[in-house]
Amino acid sequence: METNIKTVHILYSGEDEQETPVAAFSDQSVAETLAGRLGKFIEGGVSIKEIDADKCEIEVDKYSNQVKNGNTPYKISMHRDGYLFDPWDMLGKSFDEPDFDDQAEHVVAMRKEEIKNPNKEWGVGGTYWGKDASDAIRRADQRRRELFSKFKIPLKRDL
Repeated sequence: METNIKTVHILYSGEDEQETPVAAFSDQSVAETLAGRLGKFIEGGVSIKEIDADKCEIEVDKYSNQVKNGNTPYKISMHRDGYLFDPWDMLGKSFDEPDFDDQAEHVVAMRKEEIKNPNKEWGVGGTYWGKDASDAIRRADQRRRELFSKFKIPLKRDL
């Protein structure tokens, strides 16, 4: 973090500033832009609090380029066949996109469980950034296809 930054703008889920902050920005307008986008579809929206930079415990401006490029984080949870488990209008605890290797471990574990119990419902998910929800869903589906292809997991409808 630059030493000349005196304050940062922290985003919290909803109105509860006791929660863990989800993002920190040195530029108030970037924080407000993201808060405005999230407020359009997140029930309860997000709140912004200005704090001294030296008290900030999370990485500052980690998501600034995403916001400046017009992207918004969407929490996507997809069934193994590609349809959505949950609505995308939720705020995750992190704006980081999922790590491929972490998701691969999940897919392998869930596939083993499904072999034991063929009725088991499962999928993959995480936060995906996109210009809009459709873009984020497309990106999540692309990741799902990559994972399933890597492990040669058939779609449920193909079993």
